[in-house]
Amino acid sequence: MDDDHKKSILIIDDDLTIRKLIGHHLKANNYTIFESSGAMGGFKILEEESVDLVLCDVTMEEMDGFLFCEKVRENEKYRSIPFIFVTAKTSQEDKDRAFKAGGDDIIIKPFDSQDLIMKVGLLLK
Repeated sequence: MDDDHKKSILIIDDDLTIRKLIGHHLKANNYTIFESSGAMGGFKILEEESVDLVLCDVTMEEMDGFLFCEKVRENEKYRSIPFIFVTAKTSQEDKDRAFKAGGDDIIIKPFDSQDLIMKVGLLLK
């Protein structure tokens, strides 16, 4: 990781406990964290901040994570930002949908913190 730019991660999950847990592990690994409970807040953060990676739940109230990812990928400005789905959905259909929507990876809840850090690190290289 280059010293002149601390990598920033946007966490979108409607569960505050999950956001805090993910944020805790990422802050401990020297990442800057932005949080939102839903897609609309996520879009606002993407507009206002420099985000290097998105971690997004699939099941949210305003719109699901699949649709959010598709909308992010439609915008030239955000298209290249790595996108990881963090979800309890484990069916092959859901996994296929995640990649079809533009996701780069999937982390299944409950997640292993080392797995989270490893996948984030790989996508930020």
